[in-house]
Amino acid sequence: MDREVFVEKLDIRSKIIFSILFMISLLFLNRINIFISIAILIVYIINAKLNMSSLVKLFKGISLILLSIVGFNYFLLHTDIWNIVFMCYRLISVSFLLLVVVENINIFDLGDAFENLFHPLTLLKIPVYDIGMIFTISIKFIFIFFEEVTRIKKSQKARGIIRDNMKVMEKLKSSLALFLPVFICGLNHAFELATTMDLRGYQGGNRGRLRVLQYKNSDYIFLLGAVFLFITQLIIKIIF
Repeated sequence: MDREVFVEKLDIRSKIIFSILFMISLLFLNRINIFISIAILIVYIINAKLNMSSLVKLFKGISLILLSIVGFNYFLLHTDIWNIVFMCYRLISVSFLLLVVVENINIFDLGDAFENLFHPLTLLKIPVYDIGMIFTISIKFIFIFFEEVTRIKKSQKARGIIRDNMKVMEKLKSSLALFLPVFICGLNHAFELATTMDLRGYQGGNRGRLRVLQYKNSDYIFLLGAVFLFITQLIIKIIF
């Protein structure tokens, strides 16, 4: 198995289950199991085939938040240094896990995985398939909004509405001017999608799929390892 694309080859459900277990394990960090957690995260990221530009953007995005956490807790609240380390590491870990999920999946696979994982809830008459459809559309609209913001920003910059040397208040006003066209574009996309689904006779409930999600041997091995490491970290927390 190609090590560079190991995580990419895993079933989307395996990645989601691992991410959930890892996030739960972040709640009981201590001075010992944090090093185990860091090692697991590094190995996972190395095998996730992440784009370097995505990693740089991620660090730029969370750097200000990390500095705020350190400054506020250390200088104002005088929080213990280890607790600050735990808080910063939790933010970094969750950010990386979300990046791995976003970089290595198809949006529609994510919706199918959601429906599959929560299928037992249909026994309680919970409309899992409808919730999964809403979840998929919501994720899709996030990307649509980002694309619209980028397109409108370029358009406004070309017309001189947005400049590089603008003051803070001017940037704030330009951001407010950006909100209305993005909101209108979002509504137009929503109406178009609703009309398309109506014309195709969508009635909710379970639907056909082009690709069926299926676990492989590598998924079972990966999940067993994830559960083992989760239990190990929990035991270390209890003992120490």
